[in-house]
Amino acid sequence: MCNCKCSKLSFYFDINDPEFFSKKVIVNPSPTKLIEHVFITTPIYDKNGIKIGYKSSDDILQQIGTNKYIVKINNTYFIDGEGTIDWKYNFITDKPSVYYPIGVEAKSTIISGTGEYINANGVVSLIPLYTGRRNVTIKFNN
Repeated sequence: MCNCKCSKLSFYFDINDPEFFSKKVIVNPSPTKLIEHVFITTPIYDKNGIKIGYKSSDDILQQIGTNKYIVKINNTYFIDGEGTIDWKYNFITDKPSVYYPIGVEAKSTIISGTGEYINANGVVSLIPLYTGRRNVTIKFNN
């Protein structure tokens, strides 16, 4: 059973945040078999705009055809003073980008946690907005 005291956690991050950082490593620059590894860190904020931690992701893009790419995103949310929540999300896109498709809900299960979130299970839902903001809701199965 999770040690967390809530049934739901909501926060957001923004790819336009001045502290947003990404580093792309091109593993294979081939125009037909592109492979990229992208590392991202950015602050996360509660509904009042107060910084509550950081998101870190390790993303991989692999080309599988003409204008067809597989994206694998490995996310960790570091919640200050509480612990971490990990989840993964995968999708296929027609653009060589690891960014979530705008307006399409990304939804998956928690795969691990630390601190207050050790043994946590539940569902992570992320809604990417055209403004660059990403709204995240985590519903715990207590």
